[in-house]
Order: sequence, then structure tokens, then C-alpha cells
Amino acid sequence: MRLGKKKKLARTKMESLININTNGLAKLGEVISFALGGTARGKRKMAEAKAYAAELEARTKNKVALIEAQGQEALANYVAAKESRKLRNTMAVIEKAQSHFTEGEKVSDEPVDEGWKNRFFCIVEEISDEELRDIWGRVLAGEVKRPKSYSLRTLEVLRNITKEEATIIVKAAPFVMNGDSLYADCPLTIEEILTLKEIGIILDEGLGLQYQWNVESKKDYYTTLTDEWVLGLQNTGNDTIKFYPNVYKLSTAGREILKLVNVSENEKQAFYKLIADACKEKGISHVSLHKIVNMNGNQTSFEDQGIEI
Repeated sequence: MRLGKKKKLARTKMESLININTNGLAKLGEVISFALGGTARGKRKMAEAKAYAAELEARTKNKVALIEAQGQEALANYVAAKESRKLRNTMAVIEKAQSHFTEGEKVSDEPVDEGWKNRFFCIVEEISDEELRDIWGRVLAGEVKRPKSYSLRTLEVLRNITKEEATIIVKAAPFVMNGDSLYADCPLTIEEILTLKEIGIILDEGLGLQYQWNVESKKDYYTTLTDEWVLGLQNTGNDTIKFYPNVYKLSTAGREILKLVNVSENEKQAFYKLIADACKEKGISHVSLHKIVNMNGNQTSFEDQGIEI
């Protein structure tokens, strides 16, 4: 990857559901309108089922017919409860999505694909766990802000993830390198790595790959580490230092899902230190982080002044 040093630096009103004060929320309101079309049909099912059961009971003239009617009413109540649960789950995810927009935030004008919206809302109506709702809220917010951020395949992978598997994903998130790989020497067990492979986060053919960092004598070497930082390596010795860190290649779904995880500053610092220590063990004299200013294709601009780690 070519790296350069620093040279250059909505619309439908839904006030009853969300406060539209940003472009992002206005666009989210349009997506909510789409979702409510489906939930409104669910409400009609609820109302029709209840009305049907009530009518049967009102017409009942004898005990046998009453028992029949009560059976129909039980079925109607089941349908009503099911549709009500779906509506609650959908609205809970929408509320989570709303929290991920900020005042004055700019979003893409590109509309969210209708097929994507169909798949998304069919899935989230079954999501009742609070932590998973937050993840799905992030997905919705991210797709509204920038359509095509989350593929249909990613939705299906995420749909089948259990809470236990989600915990492993959270544990892995701080150790993503360059947005497409997982640092192999991260503190995950082999069982956890195999789980990530099984659920489609790591590619089958993505095991045992390496980055190639060749730092020539008396020179500096720069490589992107995350979407925030460039890693600077300085070799003051007389020989070229070759460091090939092992990584696991992430699937498309893995890359998209791991971006959903909130990584704390302490977790980030622990990862940077892990990388720095490994580099120094190979003989690198100084390791630094340089803030990325701009990324445009293969060209990355970053600050000259780095932070020593």
C-alpha cells in the first residue's frame, strides 16, 4: 500500500416516533415508514383475530358452541400476542438505531434498498434480547447513513449468531488489523478462533496468512494498522528486519460485523502495545502511531508527528 506523509490535509415527517433534527434521522424516518407498513398489517391481524373471536362468543347459544368459540378465541389471542411481540421488537430496534445519529450529521442521499429493508425487518421482529437489539440498531443506522454497508449475507450471518458467539466476537474486535484481518496472536483460545470460523467470521482459507513488514537498515517503515492509525517502525540497526505477523483473514460478513462492536480506548491501547512489543522483539528500535488524515483508495495521508508506543 502506498502511504504518504501529511501533505493535504430527508424527508417524511415522523415526529410521533422520532425527533427529526438531522438529515440522518429524516432518512431513518423514511425507513421507519416502510417498516410500519408491515407492522400495520400485523396490527390488522391482531384486530381481526380479536373481533372474530368476540363475534363467535357473542353468537353462542349453548355450552358446546361456547367451548368451540373459546378455542377460536384462544387462537385469536395467540395471533394477537405474536403480532404484538413482533411490533415491540421492531420498535425497540428502531429506538436503538435512533441513538446512533448525531445533530447535524450528514448521510448519503442514496436510498436504502427495498429488498434489504424487507430482509432486515423480517429478522428484527424476532429479536428480543437487549444486547442483540443494540447490534441490529447499529446495523440499521449504518445502512441508513451509507447504503450497502451491510450485505444480505451479513444479515443472515448475524441472524444466526447466539449470545455466546456474540461474546467471542466482542472479544475479538479490538484485534482487527487494517479492517480485513484478525491478529493471530490475540488472546483468543483456539476454540474461540474455531467458533469464529464456524459462524462465518473468519474465512476457511484465511488461516495462517501473514503480513510482510520489511524494515530496511536506518530507515522508517509505515503501514496501516487500523482505519484510525498508521503504524511507524524505525530500524536504527545495520540489517534489514523482517517481521511477518500472522493473521486470520476475515470474511465480508466478519469485516462488517466486527465494525459494529464498540471497542474501548483501553482495549485499543492493549492491542497497540501487543503489536509494539512483538515488533521490538524482532529488533525494531522505535514503534509509533500516526493519525490518519485521509484515505483515498491506496493513498493514505497521515500526520508526521507520531505517538511513541
